[in-house]
Amino acid sequence: MAKDEKGKKNTSSSTYEQKMKIIPAILVAWGVSLSLAYVSFYYIPWPIPASLSLTVRLAYTIRHLFFAALTVFAGVIVVANTRFMTAAINPLMKSAQDSVEVHQRYLQNTLEQFAIFSALLLSNATYMNQEHIAIIPTFTLLFIVGRVLFWIGYSISWDKRGFGMSINFMVVLCLIIHGVSLFLTNGIEAF
Repeated sequence: MAKDEKGKKNTSSSTYEQKMKIIPAILVAWGVSLSLAYVSFYYIPWPIPASLSLTVRLAYTIRHLFFAALTVFAGVIVVANTRFMTAAINPLMKSAQDSVEVHQRYLQNTLEQFAIFSALLLSNATYMNQEHIAIIPTFTLLFIVGRVLFWIGYSISWDKRGFGMSINFMVVLCLIIHGVSLFLTNGIEAF
């Protein structure tokens, strides 16, 4: 690693190397998630409601969000259990925070991702018709897979979390693109 005139590590070089280490995982995650989305959307016979009124579409989406919310609940349980079983039971004790830090960061990030995912999925559901409704279980499944892989990766090493995070980013990006395209083609008052 390069050092400057005072003998300190050159962090810009190591930061660049760290970023370059993560990029292949991100690219693979996008390929895997797009493949999973395709297979899930076209080949898994998701149960689709017969009637697709606005109320039914929103209820269908909320029922799927229940399963996505389990990723948040799992984080709460693990953080609470870790705190209870270690010296981190006192959240103000800085020296004990290492045992709970990864789980706490997972929980915080999952709460943030869940809020964005829920808003996007619900808003997309207001426009969906019979041919698009399978997006809801497909993206819910991908969200859950992404969160689990993020947590596992983060538990191994900070640089292993990119795979799961990339899956969630792809889901959010696809929902944004889908939502904008539906809005532009149908307008704000379409149900």
